[in-house]
Amino acid sequence: MYAIMNSCFSWLMNWLVKLGGLATIVTTILTFVLTAGISLILPMIPGVSTISDKIGSLDGRVMWFLDLFQVPTCLTIVFGFLVARFVLRRIPFIG
Repeated sequence: MYAIMNSCFSWLMNWLVKLGGLATIVTTILTFVLTAGISLILPMIPGVSTISDKIGSLDGRVMWFLDLFQVPTCLTIVFGFLVARFVLRRIPFIG
């Protein structure tokens, strides 16, 4: 009985590892595709230059703190994650 349970458990763990590897590969590919797509679409949005001008007009002390805490990098990561999560939740066999 122990051998049968051990065999079933081993098979289940191997299957989950393979499934997890497939999900990781699909997630990685989609992340790169979405990142490239966002970088291509972002210049076409009309309000982006206005946002850049507003950030550029901030005081030097404010910009120093924003740079110290890596806010631009953080915003890029967070928004990229939100878009990737939104898209991945729409795929039936992943989300």
